[in-house]
Amino acid sequence: MGARRRMEVTKGMLLGLLDEAYQKRDEVGLIVMQGAGANLVLPPTRSVRRVQAQVRDLPVGGRTPLAHGLRLARETLVQSERRQPGVSPSLILVSDGRPTLGIGDIPPIQAAERELAIFSQSRTDLLLVDTEAGQVRLGMMPEWGRRWNFSCAALDELRPGSVRRLLNAA
Repeated sequence: MGARRRMEVTKGMLLGLLDEAYQKRDEVGLIVMQGAGANLVLPPTRSVRRVQAQVRDLPVGGRTPLAHGLRLARETLVQSERRQPGVSPSLILVSDGRPTLGIGDIPPIQAAERELAIFSQSRTDLLLVDTEAGQVRLGMMPEWGRRWNFSCAALDELRPGSVRRLLNAA
């Protein structure tokens, strides 16, 4: 499946997740990892329409600063928990597991793994959604799921209503 087709499927999955979040009255935010860093496109909100618009306009391709995105997600969740103590945070990482940019002198994979290790020590539920496709697969997302006991699902495994079950499975 080509990059554009995978992105279309990913956007469709994200829009389905947003419908599920809306029904449960969850807050949803969106972080995009592209270029030299990560960008908090939309802070946590209950305004699903705003998130849907951002998802539809997601860019395709480019570098993947995965560690930067994970760090920004952690910082965003900390701020959200300060605003709403007692909230049970969840993170859904949608990626092919192929980081191309590290942090400082730390190589890309090691930097991403360092950030994932920090998440494994937190009380955040983390779901890894693997979008990797093609003949040559590194299998990093399933490996990270096994290593840190995170739930991991292939993009085509997600169904409406399955996200909460998968988040709670690890």
